[in-house]
Amino acid sequence: MIASIALIGCSNDDGAKIKCDSCVLGDGKAEICDNGDGTFTAKHGGETVELTQEDLDALELTAKEYILLVCAVGTGI
Repeated sequence: MIASIALIGCSNDDGAKIKCDSCVLGDGKAEICDNGDGTFTAKHGGETVELTQEDLDALELTAKEYILLVCAVGTGI
């Protein structure tokens, strides 16, 4: 019985997978990942930017819209 409780406990401890959205730039990839805690990590052009949900709300963008905008600007579109 203890073993089955331990297994049940372990299966419930699995963390949520990090969700990322990305797009391809001319010479690389831009990506934004939801850290699952109200923050996001965006990587593009060799730089990393930390954003909060409030930052995205202020821009009136979703994480996916943000990274698509980064790619549009990065490719001159």
